[in-house]
Amino acid sequence: MARTRSAVVVDSALEAGMRRMGATDADVARIRLERGTALAHDPNVCEVWPENWEVLQFFLRAQTQWLYAGGGMGPAFRVAMNYPGVESVARIHGVPFEQLQAWDEDLRVIELAVLQADSELAAKRRNK
Repeated sequence: MARTRSAVVVDSALEAGMRRMGATDADVARIRLERGTALAHDPNVCEVWPENWEVLQFFLRAQTQWLYAGGGMGPAFRVAMNYPGVESVARIHGVPFEQLQAWDEDLRVIELAVLQADSELAAKRRNK
């Protein structure tokens, strides 16, 4: 996952802080060009804290390990991660079991966030 711009965008609070520290209109405009604005921020880009980078990279490798339900009269949908499959992905990529155990809670947080996002998208589709 390549970073294309700084994760910190210029929002009203950052701009106010810059101005309190003496930033001119030209300074604010330059920083907005360099970093983007909160309004123009790409929804497909998000900030990842350094301490979460490795677990996110692993999750992206293991994202093929979803369990699906449904599919009869409607579309199949994700219901959970297949954790034995996730463990296999870890072995294939040389991740020690102890590291996988340390990432367990983080992986579950990411899993629940994906399932929540899926649920929100499904609700939007139903309400169209």
